[in-house]
Amino acid sequence: MNLEFINPFSAKFLQLGKEAEEIQTETGENASGIGEDDIPIVGNYYYGGDEAFSSQTSMITFQEFFTNKLNRVSKYREMANYPEISLALDAVCDEAIAKNSNGDMVNIDIKNPQTLKKSDIKVINREFEYVMDYVFNFEKTGWDLFWKYLVDGELFLEIILNTDKTKVLGLKPLPAYQMTGIYVDGVIEKFTQQIDDKVIYFARNQIAYINFGKYGANKQDTRGYLDSSVKVFNQLVNLEDAVVIYRLVRAPERRVWNIEVGQAPAGKAEALVKNVMQRYKNTLNYNSETGMISSSQNFQALTEDFWFSQRDGAGSSVDTIQGGQQLGEMSDINYFLMKLYKSLKIPQTRWGGEIGESGTQYTNTMDIEREELNFTKFVERAQIRFVDVISQVFLIQMQLTSNDPALTNEHRYHFSMEMNNHFRQYRDLEF
Repeated sequence: MNLEFINPFSAKFLQLGKEAEEIQTETGENASGIGEDDIPIVGNYYYGGDEAFSSQTSMITFQEFFTNKLNRVSKYREMANYPEISLALDAVCDEAIAKNSNGDMVNIDIKNPQTLKKSDIKVINREFEYVMDYVFNFEKTGWDLFWKYLVDGELFLEIILNTDKTKVLGLKPLPAYQMTGIYVDGVIEKFTQQIDDKVIYFARNQIAYINFGKYGANKQDTRGYLDSSVKVFNQLVNLEDAVVIYRLVRAPERRVWNIEVGQAPAGKAEALVKNVMQRYKNTLNYNSETGMISSSQNFQALTEDFWFSQRDGAGSSVDTIQGGQQLGEMSDINYFLMKLYKSLKIPQTRWGGEIGESGTQYTNTMDIEREELNFTKFVERAQIRFVDVISQVFLIQMQLTSNDPALTNEHRYHFSMEMNNHFRQYRDLEF
């Protein structure tokens, strides 16, 4: 669908993606069933804005924890600032973004290179180097892009062409919470960016797009790496706040003040007690957002002393109530912290020392090997999906610089990322 009247670069991208569009159209015409991603579901989101798209409506629903995409992405980013989750994200990104001995972070493999001329292979390597070093500037941006891909669950990069439309100049990351892929027959036909009441349309290959591969209701309800940790994160944070509050409330010894008021009337007796209270009381306030404690506001009455009036000449007295016991108990916190690490797929060797488990060094136990192997496979799966964004940009660059179908065929290339896995190196050295 030509979007040139609202997007001046769409015609060029549609031209570059003509073969893929023809395959998609033929696939849709020859298919008999209705795809899972094409079935309308509960919820309504309007993408209109001009007559050509006045009837375009995409049915989207967000289940379980989120009411909309902005809510989901905001929650993920809030979680990413939590210390343990931040460490987990760093661990995954550090494993996934690494250099080999030649300083390369991403490798390109040309299938059947014997069918190409040496000059063609030289062109391929030159354009790949240009994409990696100048378009992506991958050495500086690769880690951040991978982090964003993990946290947001999606990555939308607008491919920017030069004025002559002869090469890719750069990439512009677009906010995932504003972007939506419009699916037809299970394949993205175009992208939209909604900013308040304004809608911007993009041709399908004008956006380099990847997602983490987890979905809710359908492919438009995408989920990220942190999705399985949302419930545990909420439980852990609430429990931590409850523990802090409990300790503030129960740790101090409180006093019982019995103030002699003699034969004073009830009103004057109460005023006398309040007057004494103002001299000695200390009020506390706990902020669960910052973890700060201040004495400017009254937090809870139990943090203060108890005051009672006393008659019949018994005299004033001050007694004490013992503070809470077992305030150092952390087993419940450790339980949810352990669940959080497991939901993040972090091997026990990398978090055991923090919650009282033994050792942080690699051992030969079968459980440790299995955990590390599963973590390695998880990172490799994440890399396979992530490297596709590089493939998309590279193919656009090749289509702009070459008319040879042998060089612009996406099936001719295989991309892979280096991996900084110390456990694998340890096992290789051992055997």
